[in-house]
Amino acid sequence: MARESLEEDSGLAYLGRLSRWQTMLQQLSADDPTYKDIVAQKMIAAAEALNRGIDERTVRVLGRYTESEMVEIRGAAEEFRIDDAEVDLEAAVLDPDELAAEDDDRPSSGRPPLRSV
Repeated sequence: MARESLEEDSGLAYLGRLSRWQTMLQQLSADDPTYKDIVAQKMIAAAEALNRGIDERTVRVLGRYTESEMVEIRGAAEEFRIDDAEVDLEAAVLDPDELAAEDDDRPSSGRPPLRSV
């Protein structure tokens, strides 16, 4: 478990991001120019935490999500899994040397990296 917490792409790392985004939102008003972006980043962190094995109830409580918001997050998590599977499939047909070169430039999930908090 301690080793997982050190990995940038682990469920615990995404849970930490979710917590930090939630804390930031509590300090902002809804009309703040960064509010919508932070809500989106928080949702990404929640979906990625689910995809990395974090219990849904934990994500819901920590992110203070309603059931309808959790439906949206589960949908986003499914989309991310589909996207990741497509990237993996494309990678499987590439030459190993090409794959290594692309891995240097592309985030591991196929999506842009989350902004640091």
